[in-house]
Amino acid sequence: MFGCLAAAVVSACSPSGTGPRRDSGFGSPAGAAESFSSDELPEFELWDPADGMCRILLVGDSLVEATVSAQEDAFDFLGCESIVDGRAARTLSDGWQCLANGGASMAIVVRPEAEPGNPTCRPSGLELLEAWSDLTSAASVTVIALGTNDAASFGRDGWTRHWKRAVDLTTGPIVFVTAAARPGDRWVDTVTAYNSALRDWCPSEPRCTLASWDRTEVANDPASYVDHVHLTQAAGEMRAVFISVV
Repeated sequence: MFGCLAAAVVSACSPSGTGPRRDSGFGSPAGAAESFSSDELPEFELWDPADGMCRILLVGDSLVEATVSAQEDAFDFLGCESIVDGRAARTLSDGWQCLANGGASMAIVVRPEAEPGNPTCRPSGLELLEAWSDLTSAASVTVIALGTNDAASFGRDGWTRHWKRAVDLTTGPIVFVTAAARPGDRWVDTVTAYNSALRDWCPSEPRCTLASWDRTEVANDPASYVDHVHLTQAAGEMRAVFISVV
């Protein structure tokens, strides 16, 4: 199954050479209220880098959260163990992202620590990478599948600072997945600016590889979307396969 999907996705892809208070932006479909236990970060059995196993660590947002099983299956098809963590509204930044007023508001507040008593707090991308330093050092590759929320929340200087920090927090190859928005949507220009900056920056980092999701046929088909950036289940699974074979 995944072999056929991979061929379909890759053939459609053009090769390539994700605090202040803010609205939840791209992060979650209307009405979604995803919660995260703020008592502690997720814990996993540590990997042994000496055993030569293929292992992939993926940090994502709501697009990944909706397809965790498909993403894990796609990596497993390649013979790779994986840890896939997707959280709605996640950005590649420092700190904890919490819904305001103890979770009663959909506005997001970025805090240096998880807010006691607020079950909606979850780690931002860089916070998770730092907490998982032992995992990233043992991973064959780290994948950053973020971008839509970053495009809406920061500018080029902020994006670049966060990309560099992600590289500093990892030791092996790191893959950044480009963002995409539904063709014709008002967010297309914002996402395009983000992708352009990422394409300018990535070649300057020897360990960086770009996964150009935005250049696939699936990402450029309006029928792939349920809103401005969120994908249908079928399109989301195609994205998961695309990420696995880059």
